[in-house]
Amino acid sequence: EAWLMTYHTVLAVDTQLKMMPYGLDNLVLIDEETRAKVYSEGQRGGGGVNTSKKEWAVGELEFEALMRMLDNSGFRTGYQYIDPLVKKEPAKTVSDVELPPTVSNLSYLLEDEELVNSGTL
Repeated sequence: EAWLMTYHTVLAVDTQLKMMPYGLDNLVLIDEETRAKVYSEGQRGGGGVNTSKKEWAVGELEFEALMRMLDNSGFRTGYQYIDPLVKKEPAKTVSDVELPPTVSNLSYLLEDEELVNSGTL
């Protein structure tokens, strides 16, 4: 949780520094009810967007996502993921289209029509 609080503090300071040139009169501030609603949703774990079956603690999902971004960028963090990235797709059924042909007609490859028509092949 300490990492999450630090991360969001840095984001808030960065946002405030970017907005300073516009002045406080030109900014649209959110009301207290909306702020409380967003805060309570974010405190449920998973950042309010949890789609997995695992119950995430506050900040775990975000931390794991940032570790994946570092690993995918070439940095090898060595972090042991709680929810490993596994390709999840159903098993394919055997289809007639996927089976190779047992008999093949190669006459279209031959340019000599006499050999094809005579049936000497």
